[in-house]
Amino acid sequence: RTLERQLSISEVCLRVRLPKDEPGIQVVVCGEVPSLGSWNPTSGALMQKVKDLWVLNDLPPGVGAGTQFKYVILNKNQPRWEGRGNRNWREAEAPVVTHIWDSTQ
Repeated sequence: RTLERQLSISEVCLRVRLPKDEPGIQVVVCGEVPSLGSWNPTSGALMQKVKDLWVLNDLPPGVGAGTQFKYVILNKNQPRWEGRGNRNWREAEAPVVTHIWDSTQ
């Protein structure tokens, strides 16, 4: 089974679109709570690539509405942070949107 069959978009917690495909990278969700790495990107929640999006399937423990986070690209464990302000985790009932890297969307 491929990853694309295992993850249904309705189960996805977060998703982000990068401006270009970069081989060999990882994308993490890094934020203020321990399950998001406590702002340490190498300990952030690892996302998975599904087609042209990076997705986080499961809600990390301790995350709730308003939890602050950013997306971080790891290339050989070297972090590249989004250049925008921190994002806020959505309400549990809110629809999942596709975030755009470095955008206010």
